[in-house]
Amino acid sequence: MMRLLLIFILAFGFQTLIKADDISDFEIEGISVEDSALDFLTKEFIKSETSVHGFYKDNKYFEITYDSKDSNYENISLTFKNNDKKYIIYQLAGTISHDDINECLVQKKNVATKLSKVFLDADRVDAGKRNYSADPTGKSKSYIEYFWIKSGGFIEVGCYDLTKELSDEKNWLKTSLNVGIVTEEFSDFLINEQYK
Repeated sequence: MMRLLLIFILAFGFQTLIKADDISDFEIEGISVEDSALDFLTKEFIKSETSVHGFYKDNKYFEITYDSKDSNYENISLTFKNNDKKYIIYQLAGTISHDDINECLVQKKNVATKLSKVFLDADRVDAGKRNYSADPTGKSKSYIEYFWIKSGGFIEVGCYDLTKELSDEKNWLKTSLNVGIVTEEFSDFLINEQYK
């Protein structure tokens, strides 16, 4: 299957703009959903990061985040099924920090516009400004746009503007742009179990 490279250089320009129909057509740093992380990382590294980052509801999935080797992202996050010895990737995201939420929102808009030219048949949904679900105070905000792919799964482009307290507590970036690719199976889990 043809793979498109999802690398954003400076102004987040796509190197190739071709109509795409499947989320696995996209890569971040040479990685795509449904790949085995063992092609890119060692089992020991994945296991060492597992204790640092938590599991999802009922421990069905877990996520690791590591520093990016590429200058386009500060970190990469991968989500796997618990006890999967092949470490198949169900969610992949690249994150970039920003000093200002408005700067982030401009880049989010640019990325979303470019994605809309690639995923012509995707259902594009702008969720707008919302309270970030990981912050019980309601003070942290998210601004997410989704591209629901007809073949299943979605791509999200979102800006997160966290409070300093939440950012410090979780060791997360305070203001960041996140580009994520989510398989249909993991999307179903998020909708029907994790956030139900």
